[in-house]
Amino acid sequence: MGLLSRIGDRLDLMSKMSAATCVSRGCESTYAFESGLHNAMWRCVGCRNVDLCKQWLSDHEENAAAPDFCANSTMFNMARERS
Repeated sequence: MGLLSRIGDRLDLMSKMSAATCVSRGCESTYAFESGLHNAMWRCVGCRNVDLCKQWLSDHEENAAAPDFCANSTMFNMARERS
């Protein structure tokens, strides 16, 4: 997989994780999500838990906390708590 395809794939996973953890439901205005997005994207690109991530995203409960294996779990969970 080329770098641009990998980045696109990981941004898609980040978007789904954001929705799964309810980060995308209005908390962007209360949490400076965009300021950490660049670093978060690169953490996601470098993550080796893609298969676990895809599996978790297909089976998660609504409004779930991000899983521990997620490279951005701290960011997602902090944003989730603030929403």
